[in-house]
Amino acid sequence: MDRVLVRLIAATSFLALSLLPAQSEPKHGIAMQGEPALPPDYKHFDYVNPDAPKGGSVTYCVV
Repeated sequence: MDRVLVRLIAATSFLALSLLPAQSEPKHGIAMQGEPALPPDYKHFDYVNPDAPKGGSVTYCVV
């Protein structure tokens, strides 16, 4: 009975410790590898022209 109780306590404490969240520093973005490519205060993506003309029309077709 004592061995069962010790194993139960060991398994319970291992499970409790393995479920704790990982501790890391907060960041402004995520990246697959290394640091995020854009700074925290970026205004637009590199491929976007913020001075592009606005307006126009869109024609949709339904078949």
